[in-house]
Amino acid sequence: MDINSCTPFQEGKQPIFKSVEKGCEHIGKNVNRHGIRHFKVDGEVFSRNSAEVRCDYLLLNDTDKRAYYIELKGSDIEKAIQQIENSIRLLHSGIQDYRVYPRIIYHSRTLDTQGSKAQKWKIKYRGKAIIHSRKLEENIS
Repeated sequence: MDINSCTPFQEGKQPIFKSVEKGCEHIGKNVNRHGIRHFKVDGEVFSRNSAEVRCDYLLLNDTDKRAYYIELKGSDIEKAIQQIENSIRLLHSGIQDYRVYPRIIYHSRTLDTQGSKAQKWKIKYRGKAIIHSRKLEENIS
């Protein structure tokens, strides 16, 4: 699917882009006021009835060519990784020149984020993948 043919639920140069679900929150700070597109992947880009597993949100910094694939998860890190990887497979062909920044924000207090699958996944993205508890605030521009 070409993400560029989809309508973002939010776009512009505003200072904050929030992704919120399941007691988790990702806050993208647009400090340089770049052009940002914010998509609800699960439920808008793909319908809730779609058989494809996918992440919750996609933030695109069109100025710096960065793609933030965001999964807000209760507790299953392996499923979250699968959802992000599948979303990249399905959506990234239309934005191949964008660097990938995968994000998992989880709710569970007892989650093992240091397991081998999570560590291998983080290594794959050479320091660009983040697994974080409850709320992640970061500069996206």
